Amino acid sequence: MNVHTVSQIATIVAGGLVFLAAEWNGLSLISAYLHNPLTWLCMGLVTLLIPLLSRTLKTGNIWSGRAIVGMQVALILSAWATVQYPTFISLADGTNLTIFNTQSPPATFRQMTIALAIGIALIFPALFYLYRVFKTAA
Repeated sequence: MNVHTVSQIATIVAGGLVFLAAEWNGLSLISAYLHNPLTWLCMGLVTLLIPLLSRTLKTGNIWSGRAIVGMQVALILSAWATVQYPTFISLADGTNLTIFNTQSPPATFRQMTIALAIGIALIFPALFYLYRVFKTAA
């Protein structure tokens, strides 16, 4: 077996161990995933991408492989977020941090939007200039 196959098998086994550890600690993650149709879709797509990833890695197409792995990670995180929604964090005392009870006040969002706009206005032109300087033919 080549290193690609071994690493894919190790990744799948590690994912299975995550589910087993959750069950062992009293979190029924398996049943939460099985009772949500969107998680079935996400995990099905992740599974369908495995042979495509294998083929791209065997042909040496690194950029396609990176894109496929990125899609797999995004799908896995989407499935996890779907199972957890609206809870972000479950605390040991039984309280949950959700999307709704951890929201910042509107004034904070407004200030963050202004700071983001200023940052984009300063950084993007400099970034484009750097790319133009260092990517032009000599």
